[in-house]
Amino acid sequence: MFRQYVFCGISLVILVGLLSAACTTAQPSPQVAHQYDQAREAARTDAGPVNVAAQRLYEAGQRSYQAGAWAEAADLFAQAADVGVIHFPQRADALIFECLSLMHGKKYQDAYKVATQAVQDYPERWELRVILVEYLLYRERPDLARDQLQTALRLAPYQPGVLRAAAKMALTDNDLAAAEQYARQAFSQAPEDPSYRKLLADVDLQRAKALLEHEDYDPDEVLGLLFGAATHDPKNPEPPFLLGRVAIALGEVEPARRWAARGRALLSEQTQAPHEALVVAYGVARGTPGSHRHNAEEYLRQGKPALAAQELEQELLLVPENTGVWRQLGLLALDLDDEQRATECLYSLWVLEGNGNEAVELEQALQLTLSEAPASPGFVERAEIGAGWNADANQVTGAAAEFPANQRVYLTLVLANAVGRRQVRLVLTDPRGHRVIDETLEMEFFGVEFALVRSGAWSAPGDWKVEWTMDGAPRANTGFRLR
Repeated sequence: MFRQYVFCGISLVILVGLLSAACTTAQPSPQVAHQYDQAREAARTDAGPVNVAAQRLYEAGQRSYQAGAWAEAADLFAQAADVGVIHFPQRADALIFECLSLMHGKKYQDAYKVATQAVQDYPERWELRVILVEYLLYRERPDLARDQLQTALRLAPYQPGVLRAAAKMALTDNDLAAAEQYARQAFSQAPEDPSYRKLLADVDLQRAKALLEHEDYDPDEVLGLLFGAATHDPKNPEPPFLLGRVAIALGEVEPARRWAARGRALLSEQTQAPHEALVVAYGVARGTPGSHRHNAEEYLRQGKPALAAQELEQELLLVPENTGVWRQLGLLALDLDDEQRATECLYSLWVLEGNGNEAVELEQALQLTLSEAPASPGFVERAEIGAGWNADANQVTGAAAEFPANQRVYLTLVLANAVGRRQVRLVLTDPRGHRVIDETLEMEFFGVEFALVRSGAWSAPGDWKVEWTMDGAPRANTGFRLR
């Protein structure tokens, strides 16, 4: 049976064991070159085993495909499909692998043409629909991709490749909530596949960054997303940096320092810290680099430190990587009794230079004594299911045991007094026993009430099961019904 694949932009990744031993697979026999002509003659004269010849061509195509000989593989699969046009049982697979071989060889238009024709002969093959969706999204034609995606979802709603395509479509539509739902479900169907793990991490990170653009973001929601991104893509420096930024907003300086250090350790170049990690004030940059710092110096000479601080904030909007401005603003914030802003400036220095001289000076000025709090197990205050979520109260709204199908449902776990690093796992099982969500997060808690929230709009009627565990121990088992 044809295996899962991913076509992302102009790169293609095969998602299961098809390529696991590709480099050691033998090359096709030289006799294969003659098999096509022989098989065509057999088909013309009805004097030979056509399907046997087609099978040999197909197997030769598999060997070339596994060896990375994309042009040869595409040709062999095309020959197998052509020879076995009537009764060859693997003809649809041959056409699908021909498309994949062409895409590996960056012949995307040719692959699209083959898939367009093949889907007429095999409308039930979801793989062909996904190939068309991915290509149409690549060509920025979501209007045409949408119909193919709906058909693929109807044919194979639990296939990770289909769910990935749905997640990409949702991202194209800027529907981050739907993208998260599809990505999380795809990951739950293939948790060991690194491409689906990376997809979920990317979607969680995008959602978190979108929330951080608003000054009144919900810290718990952002932390839940960032812990997910850091867990599923542990080599990406952005989630640790952003976790530290949120920790600073919560007044948790020691965790913020650790997360900043982890982020810097993951940077390929120490000057490439992401600007989103810096605690830059909200506003629009105006002027030219250096102009606002010059104005700040003038205001300081006039004895107007508050106005000087405003100018330095404007300077950072223009050049957020300037460590000298961060140090100056942090020290000035202390003079203005704004310890929170001073600590934010210190965090930005940790992001930019680690424990450099500028950071040390501000640490001394803040008189920081950093020590990690001892871990405590905490307890589950409540596990709730509802039709909405009130971030201010850390409670669901519209709590119920039954909901209409396709209504967004919120699954929440609220913890109190937990401190330290813990594993939290959520398993959501649908009425047919499929795990729609199966996610384990490496998280850190700060001794305050914390809510982990996941949501989705599901359609299968019947009883759904929700299981929360922490460090391997069951903490809450709940459920709901869809009608």
